[in-house]
Amino acid sequence: MSSWPDLAFLAVALGASVFYGAKACAIFGVDAAGKHWPWKVHQFWLNFSGSFTGWLALWVVIPRVVTCVIEACAPELSVSDVALFFVAFVGVTGFLPTAIIGLVLSIKEVVAKLAGLLK
Repeated sequence: MSSWPDLAFLAVALGASVFYGAKACAIFGVDAAGKHWPWKVHQFWLNFSGSFTGWLALWVVIPRVVTCVIEACAPELSVSDVALFFVAFVGVTGFLPTAIIGLVLSIKEVVAKLAGLLK
């Protein structure tokens, strides 16, 4: 990662991730007033890492798309390409933490219902 496009991408990724880390509560309407500092640090870390993960996924997706555009190839999408694009889009837009939390809570709910059926 030494070329200027790489460094520019990293700068944008870090800048956007810091922005989402610092401003996610304001962006998504979460009241942070009166919250203790550990909660605020957790929210920063959660939203920063979610955004940065999206940018990393985008880093993997971009070369695949650019190569195909330059070589005028027919797009061949694999399941992993679609998953990476989804993670990139959801992460870059700041929704990756919400999506993952929702997924985890849904799994928890399904497990609880299955456990109730087995009793």
